Amino acid sequence: MSYSYQFRLEIIKLVTEQDYGIREVAKLHKISHALVIYWLKAFRERGLDGVKSPYTNLQTPKIVKPKMKMKKKDIEIPETTDFSPKAFKKLQRELALARAEIAYLKELEALDCQKQRQKKEKSLKD
Repeated sequence: MSYSYQFRLEIIKLVTEQDYGIREVAKLHKISHALVIYWLKAFRERGLDGVKSPYTNLQTPKIVKPKMKMKKKDIEIPETTDFSPKAFKKLQRELALARAEIAYLKELEALDCQKQRQKKEKSLKD
């Protein structure tokens, strides 16, 4: 059975943002917990593109060296670190949201470039 993009996104949001368990969400929506795990993995690896087409095996992106090196002084390391499961879950949620935001911004940039290209082609035809 094929599930819509919106449905997959809703399932991922329940797990990442609302602290539902994977099995709990699967049971609630009457789907396999393995399917939920698969969608989450696709989301974590490829962001929103992974949610759109989780069954596509994309090549791993090339590692690009950062243009600017960070100095040790720039990195702030807190004195005490909270290793509790609640803090870990919060960090996972923040990471998932950051990845989703990055994917959204990339998609927005691509759409803007496409719109500018179409505008340029239209002006060349006239």
